[in-house]
Amino acid sequence: MSQKSLTSDANSFHQWQRKFLVFLSVLIILSQVIVSTPLSWGTPRVKTISIGVISPFNEWAYYDEIMFKQIVEPEINEYIAKLPRNRFTPVTQVEFIIESADWDPDKNLEIVKQFHEDGVNLLIGGLYTYLAASSLDYVNSHDMIMISPGSTGTELSLAGDNLFRLVPDDVGQVNAIAAALNSKGVDNLVIIQSNDDRASALVNALASSYAGTIIASIIYPMGTSDYTEYLTQADDILSENPGANVLLLSLDEAGPILYQSMDYLELSSVEWFGTDGTAEAPGILDIAPEQAANVKLYSPLAAFSSETKSSSKHQYMKDLFYETLEVPFGFYTACEIDAAWLLVLGVLETQRIIEPAVTGQDIVDVLPDIASRYYGYSGWCELNEAGDRVPSNYELHGYGSVDGEPYYMIYGSYNTASDIITWYP
Repeated sequence: MSQKSLTSDANSFHQWQRKFLVFLSVLIILSQVIVSTPLSWGTPRVKTISIGVISPFNEWAYYDEIMFKQIVEPEINEYIAKLPRNRFTPVTQVEFIIESADWDPDKNLEIVKQFHEDGVNLLIGGLYTYLAASSLDYVNSHDMIMISPGSTGTELSLAGDNLFRLVPDDVGQVNAIAAALNSKGVDNLVIIQSNDDRASALVNALASSYAGTIIASIIYPMGTSDYTEYLTQADDILSENPGANVLLLSLDEAGPILYQSMDYLELSSVEWFGTDGTAEAPGILDIAPEQAANVKLYSPLAAFSSETKSSSKHQYMKDLFYETLEVPFGFYTACEIDAAWLLVLGVLETQRIIEPAVTGQDIVDVLPDIASRYYGYSGWCELNEAGDRVPSNYELHGYGSVDGEPYYMIYGSYNTASDIITWYP
């Protein structure tokens, strides 16, 4: 064999050796990638649907954090895990991100904007109407969707927007107020009301369902602190109309009004009626506990129907909620949980492949139909054309004495279907 042949063979061997080393290095790198990857090649990757929850204040956010992370999130993800695996590519799970608006509408809007920038376009929030209103334009113009578990203001009863509310609007409670007045035999009514759209809408709606006569509507400007002028008018009218009663249409100012009314004999001698804005209001018990217990202030608040309360679904969540948080399971809490389920069901119905950021418009288009078929922990969630819950049943809350101390009371209930008030013994 010639020297040239030996040299050629040696070069070929070295080239083969270099190629083998390169191939071996690639295999080593691939093996490290495979070992460090938690999913096998055959396992679909997981895509998370993020839902933002904006609590109205910090204490509420504390309970929301526990409720959504320990109850709602596991329950929904367990449900999704049972769906056919070909339903989604990739496999889907849900997470809830909790923030607090700290009572501040400006902060509420900033949270909504940040959620959108982070690709979170599905929201549960706006528990109070002023918080919902602060971000509604932004939600509408940025393809987001928001479900409120508590807002009732008639100014947000708008068809075609991206806000849905799982409680009836303020006018929905009018039939309950009228039924309470009628069943108590109130023939003449003096209304003390704030000068705003909410109170005006309630008065206008009441005129067609109340069997008696509204003999006066005494209107005070928003921001009033001294109610002497208005309380004096009301007291004088009551003295001239024996048997008349008072309907108070107010919100945070109800406490000061009740406190100042203690100086008036006629106002302190009759029963008062109110709205959901005066039901279980801490400010009332803080400022005027004795007068509240004296006049009772019967106030309707949306509530579970008897059928809902007796359902196994409701009982299951009621027990689980109390076991986890050690507080009673209320209607608005149930609406929060139902809002979560409705958003998830909206995604499941419209999105086979979850995009990097879930948008809201497709869900907006189908949500009313989904809600009409959904019987949740709060009951049937059917919505009207404005996206608000159709009127439900109400409990008549008020104030009284427990062991000699002023406290919250529930005096009765109103059945929307039968238009019947039941007063409790």
